[in-house]
Amino acid sequence: MIQILLIRKFVSAAEDKICIHSEVEISLYTINRHKLWAHCGKDIFTTPEGKDDFKIEGGKIYAKDWEGNRYVFDSKVSV
Repeated sequence: MIQILLIRKFVSAAEDKICIHSEVEISLYTINRHKLWAHCGKDIFTTPEGKDDFKIEGGKIYAKDWEGNRYVFDSKVSV
């Protein structure tokens, strides 16, 4: 079973977007449920401490996995 940890909504002038953060994948959708992209990491997207493992700032999505690897995804790019 995949548990969705966090759902965030981007509000932009051009298009609303929804970011879904689960343990194994971070994905970005339009408000109409069209998948723009999805990314997996080397390990699960959380830290042993459960702190500072995910944030959205300035159109960028920052994530950290269990091993401390850091990821930056652009909310304005579709892959």
